[in-house]
Amino acid sequence: MQRRDTDGGCVLSLPGFEIKTIESKTQFRLKIPGSGKLSLTLVHSDAMPSWEKPHFHLGLWEVYVVFRGDLGFVLLNSGGTIDGVVVGERGDRRVIVFPPNMPHNVFLTPQTLFSVATAGVPVVNPDKSDNDWYDAADTFVNNVCMNGARTRVQQLLS
Repeated sequence: MQRRDTDGGCVLSLPGFEIKTIESKTQFRLKIPGSGKLSLTLVHSDAMPSWEKPHFHLGLWEVYVVFRGDLGFVLLNSGGTIDGVVVGERGDRRVIVFPPNMPHNVFLTPQTLFSVATAGVPVVNPDKSDNDWYDAADTFVNNVCMNGARTRVQQLLS
């Protein structure tokens, strides 16, 4: 079944499988039913370098694996420290894991191929179609340390 998504993208979905195109990104998503949630999304981005929306999950672990290219991350650790991390060809690793309740912001670079896996028991957000996705913009906006980390990540990837 093909439909328009709330993000303005085009979605082709079958039970447990979804192909979604938004702007310059193509996502292939496999959702495995059962208790809690397990999903795997493969993303290819042709977009210009850009920041995604900062967010966190209350009940889900999120794992990013970079196959080609690079992703930048700014995250707020549980101790309140802010880190900027590059994952991929120019980073010191290809995998990064975010536990529940860790705000993070993702910087996409062109021609990057990566996967995102989520697992756990979701705490649904009724404002996001009952998805365990929570906006963390308030954490990132006007935060001098956060803005500095974002600038460093962008410089490393330019």
